[in-house]
Amino acid sequence: MQIKISILIPIHNRLQITKPGLESLFSALQYYQSSGSVLYSFKVVVIDDGSTDGSSEFISKNYPNIHLLKGDGNLWWSGAINKGAEFSISELSADYLLLWNNDIEPEDNYFIELGKSITKNPNAILGSYIYDFTSKKIWAEGGWFNVCTGKRTILSGKQKKSRFIFKWLAGMGTLVPVKYIKQFGYWDSKNFPQYHGDFDFTIRMSKKGIKITNSEKLILYNKTEYSSIKGVDFKSYINSLSETGSRYNMRKDIMIYRKHCISPFWVFSFIKKHLIYFIRTFLIQKKK
Repeated sequence: MQIKISILIPIHNRLQITKPGLESLFSALQYYQSSGSVLYSFKVVVIDDGSTDGSSEFISKNYPNIHLLKGDGNLWWSGAINKGAEFSISELSADYLLLWNNDIEPEDNYFIELGKSITKNPNAILGSYIYDFTSKKIWAEGGWFNVCTGKRTILSGKQKKSRFIFKWLAGMGTLVPVKYIKQFGYWDSKNFPQYHGDFDFTIRMSKKGIKITNSEKLILYNKTEYSSIKGVDFKSYINSLSETGSRYNMRKDIMIYRKHCISPFWVFSFIKKHLIYFIRTFLIQKKK
């Protein structure tokens, strides 16, 4: 019996990014199929959250095998993932969910390596190594989170065992066994509709004792310039501190720290993050 994996891709406009993203995804899936492996079957589920640039029409015409779901523009990332997850579980009987983005491109052998990783860790939440598309430098791999200090460190870094430290993974290239969603719930679309939704989910799973790991052989390239709203001048900087589509939304930052930290020392991590953001926006960026 084949193991069923649903690949969930939330989109909102950006058709110029979606086109090469889907092309590279299906190229890697075809590479997997040409390897002769029949252990896993893959279904692609795109959740179009109110695009107005013809994204749905393009997908329907060029990728009829994609399961295309629609939103009204208010799902954001977590809501779109939940919608795709619910559909995959109820309609496709998925065993695993693979979180994907329209602005990432995998290595050709990604799905072959994914199969090997699942064989080694069938009950784990698996993450990928994500490189910047342009510089080819490592951009994300998940990490450790200290619930006393709020400090985050990279997953490959050495970390002493502690009951106060848990693991987290990004919301792209992350494979989640469906059984954990059925047991512990979905992504928190109410409190973390866009950023922190992925972090919150994997931290919650880590706190439940679920194994969270990654593989340096699962390689993705992310067009990081499209990853978040960022400040480029005073006005956009101020807006980025409150906009839902910004990873620098101060209210959401405070919410995530307060939810998962057990001491007030997270304040120092919060201040450090925003101080670095301020310096990069008004000092380093201005020199370029």
